[in-house]
Amino acid sequence: MSPGTQESVKLETIRAVVVDDEPTAREYLKLVLGRIEGVEVAGEAGAAAECLAVVAAQRPDVLFLDINMPGENGMELAQDLARVSGGPQIVFVTGYDEYAVPAFEVAAADYVMKPCSQERVEQAIARVRERLRHNGAANGASGGGTQVLGKLVIRDREGAKLVPVEDICYIETSRRRVLIHTTRHSYATYLTLAELEQKLRDYRFFRANEGCLVNLDKVREVSHAGQRTYELFITEPREHYIPLSRSRAHELRELLDF
Repeated sequence: MSPGTQESVKLETIRAVVVDDEPTAREYLKLVLGRIEGVEVAGEAGAAAECLAVVAAQRPDVLFLDINMPGENGMELAQDLARVSGGPQIVFVTGYDEYAVPAFEVAAADYVMKPCSQERVEQAIARVRERLRHNGAANGASGGGTQVLGKLVIRDREGAKLVPVEDICYIETSRRRVLIHTTRHSYATYLTLAELEQKLRDYRFFRANEGCLVNLDKVREVSHAGQRTYELFITEPREHYIPLSRSRAHELRELLDF
């Protein structure tokens, strides 16, 4: 990287909003952020409703978000913001470590434990900056999308598993359950197919029919099944044909150009 490029990266401003119901905690974090080159504190909030108003007005790049707040907590707020296209990156700042797994589910940029040091907050900003840079490149190439962690969190009675998205072959509803089939294992999940489709929207997953979401990178062949119907042939975790509904066939033909 040339010196000129390094300088341009340093001068790229990240606009941050601090959200915490404790005023002293907000003041401390604002002070820490103010010491970091290329960071501007664009606002603050003490509750979820106030935060949403600040986000709408200021359009920040990142929220430094406490989890335990009165009313709607920080995790619920992050879930609401995750549904908004082009929403801010989320850095959770909390004194509790039990929320780390749910943080993965909303694709948080970082998870910082209180009391947070200057160095730790600088690390979080570096992660946010990298994600914003990646998003900018992706938007230029594809016209949209958000950076995610590359893993899907699957909760079960034993805890949670972090499954690489690239290992997922297809997801189907079966006997009132949703099953996630990877290259080696199958997992049951409490999430609905619609929720999984939303979480995987930045990857090459396609709704083949009402009950199946398939990873297009795992499709080896599109077979004509007669009467304007098609099937998707995959070889992992086993050789398997997935019916393609007629309502989805036109979209897939345009997508794959066949």
